[in-house]
Amino acid sequence: MKTWNCPLRVAILSSYCLFLQAESHGQTANEKFFRVSRISNFEFSILNDGSFFGSFDPFAPVCSWPRGNPLRPSVVSKGPLLITIQDGQLKASGPEFVRPSFFSTYPFSETVPGRVGDQNAGYDSTFGGAGWKFVADRDYIVYSSLDYDSLGIDVSGSNFNDWPIREVDGAAQFVPDPLQRARYEPVFHSDEDMFCVFKDTESRAHETSVSLVGKTEPIGLEFHCYVRSWQAPPGDNIVVFEYEIHNRSVSHLDSCYFVFGSGISIGRPGIGSDEDLIVGHKTVVDSQRANLCYWLPTNPEHWASSWPREGRPPTFGLGLLETSYESQTFPRLAFGVSESYVNWFADTSGIQMPVILAGDSVVYRRLTSPEFFDLAEPNRTSEWPYQEGTVVSTGPFMMAPDESVRIALALIFSDSLSHLLLMHDYITRVYDNNFARPAPPPSPELTAVGLNRSVKLSWDNKAESATDIIIPDSLGRPFVGYKLLRATTRDGPYTELARWHTDTLLVYEYLDTGEDLDGGIKNNVTYYYQLLSYDEGAPLLKLDPMDSPPVEGVNFVEVIPTTEPADATSESSDGSVVDGTLGAATAPVLIPRNTTNFNRLLSGRDLTLRLSAASNGLRYTLPVTITDSISGRVHNDVVDPDLLVHGSSEVAGVRSGTATIEDVFDVGAADITFDYTFEQLSEPFHIASSIEG
Repeated sequence: MKTWNCPLRVAILSSYCLFLQAESHGQTANEKFFRVSRISNFEFSILNDGSFFGSFDPFAPVCSWPRGNPLRPSVVSKGPLLITIQDGQLKASGPEFVRPSFFSTYPFSETVPGRVGDQNAGYDSTFGGAGWKFVADRDYIVYSSLDYDSLGIDVSGSNFNDWPIREVDGAAQFVPDPLQRARYEPVFHSDEDMFCVFKDTESRAHETSVSLVGKTEPIGLEFHCYVRSWQAPPGDNIVVFEYEIHNRSVSHLDSCYFVFGSGISIGRPGIGSDEDLIVGHKTVVDSQRANLCYWLPTNPEHWASSWPREGRPPTFGLGLLETSYESQTFPRLAFGVSESYVNWFADTSGIQMPVILAGDSVVYRRLTSPEFFDLAEPNRTSEWPYQEGTVVSTGPFMMAPDESVRIALALIFSDSLSHLLLMHDYITRVYDNNFARPAPPPSPELTAVGLNRSVKLSWDNKAESATDIIIPDSLGRPFVGYKLLRATTRDGPYTELARWHTDTLLVYEYLDTGEDLDGGIKNNVTYYYQLLSYDEGAPLLKLDPMDSPPVEGVNFVEVIPTTEPADATSESSDGSVVDGTLGAATAPVLIPRNTTNFNRLLSGRDLTLRLSAASNGLRYTLPVTITDSISGRVHNDVVDPDLLVHGSSEVAGVRSGTATIEDVFDVGAADITFDYTFEQLSEPFHIASSIEG
C-alpha cells in the first residue's frame, strides 16, 4: 500500500469508521455494511456501496489469495465505474473511484446503498431526482446465499428479509419488494452468491465535492451487483462479477465506458514497506484473446521467500464474459489497460493529483486517453515493478433512459499462465451455460437379483454415452468406468467390491458371493448396492474425477438373497456352430447344475467357446476358453482327446468321447458338454486352425 502522511491518514480513518462496522455478516444500523466471502480460495470483501477488496481503513475487510494469505489491495480503484457524456457534460460515477474532497464528512464513495425510485427515499432538490436520496433500508445489505435455505428463507438469524434474487419469466432478477419474493423461486448460481444494490444519486456524495479541478455530479445510475464464487477446484480460484447497470435518468448517455478496477497488485503477503512487499508484475492484453488481460509476476528470485505456500506469486487475470448492449460502434470485447498509476490524474495544467480530488471531466479524459485505452496496440505490456489499481475498460456504448446493460467479468487466480488460460476457457463455458457445473456421467440402471447365498447385479451402458458441456474431452473423458459398492445398512459404510475401466475391461454383470465377508453372503439378510459411473476429471484444471450420485431405484438398490424355489425348472441350452462345421466336434450344450443359478445367471446368454491346440511335444490337448461378454467372466479348461504327436500303425485309429467342462465360471449354474471325434494317424497330427462354437 502506498505510504500516506500521518495527518491525512488520520482524517480518512476518523471519517470512514463512523460508517463501517467490522463484522463479516449480519445487518448493521449504519449506512455502510460489508461482508467477507467465506468459501472460495480467494478471500475478499464487498461493501453495500459496491466497493470491495479493502479500503483506506487498514482494519477494514481483507483481500487474500490463497485464503489467509494477504494480497495488496490498492487504496483506490476497486469496483465498477461508468463514465459517460450526459447532456454535453463529462461524468463519472462509481464506488472507490471518484471521491469528494478529503475534507468531506461523507465516507469516500459517490455511490450509496439502495435503489433509485425507492418510495421511502426523499426527493433530491439539487438534481431534481425523485427517490434519489439515501434511505437506510434494512434490505440494502450485502446478501450471501450461505445465509439462506433452498427456499430462499434466511436461516442465519442475521437478515431481515428473504433472498432477493428470484426467477422471474425464466431469468434471475432482483425483486426489490420483499413481499413479492415469495411469488417466485429463489435462484442460486454458485456455492456462495452475493448481491447488493447501490446508486450514484444521493447528493451528499457530491455536495461538498467541489475540488481543485471541478466537481463530480450524479448521473442517475442504479447498479445491481451479483458475485459468484465456488468452493471446489477449479472454481475456488475464480470469482465472477456481474453488473446490471440501469440508466434511471431522463437523459441519453453517450460515449459510455465501463471500467473495472481490481485494485490488486502482486506483492509479498503481509504488511511492510514497499521495498519489502514488491514482487512486481507486468500487464498484458492478449492479442489472441481480446476478452482477457492478465498480470504476470516478475522478479522470480523473490518467489520462494515471498510466497512459501505457492512457491511463487499468482498469475491473475480479468476476463470479460458478457457485454449485453447492442451498439455497433465499439469492439464488443475491447480492453484497455492502464499503464500508469490510475489513482493519479493530471488536470489541464499538468499538475498531478489524487483521483479523489479529481472532477468528472478529468476522470473521463484520463480514462479515454490513448495512453489508457488504445485498441491499436493490443499487445502493450508494462514492466512497472509496482502498479497500483490497474483497471480494464470496455466501450463506447450508449444508454437510453430506462435502458440497462449487463457486463460480467471473471477474476481468475492461477499459478501459471498456461493454467490461467485453461481456467479462462472453463469459466467462459460455465457462464455461457447459465453457470452449469462440470457433471459426472449419468447413473447407470442397476438391477439386483437375490440367489442362494449370492446376489446377481446387472446394469446397462447408458453412462458410457455421457457428454459434458463444461469439460471438453481434450481435458478429461466424460466417462471412464464403473465402481460397485456394497453395505449391510442403507447409510453404510460401503465397501468397494470391484472397479472397471474403459482402458481395461467393461462388464455389465457381477455375482457377489461375499468373498470379503466372514461366511460370505447370507440368505435372508438385506444388502445395499450402489453402482457409480465416474469420469476422468480434468487434471490440467485440477478437477478431480467425479462419481455419479447414488439414486435410489436407479443405481442404488437393496436385495435379500434367498434359497432356491421348490418349483423352479430349467432346460438345457444348445450352442451353435458359428464358423464352419467344427469337423468332428459337436456344438456345445449347457446342462443346468442348479436351476435358480442357471435361470438367473446363464439362461438366454450368448457364451463363446473357443477350442485351440496345444502340445508338450508328446501329446496334443485342446485348451478351452469360455467367455460371457456381459459379466466379463472367463472360464479356462483343457480337454484331452488322447492324441499323440507322433503316431504309429499300432496306435492309429479313431479317438472319440464327450468333453465335460464342469461348473462353468464356478457359479454353480451349469456344465458344458460337447462330443469330439479325431483320428489318430501314424504321422504327426495337427489342427490347422482354431474352431469356435
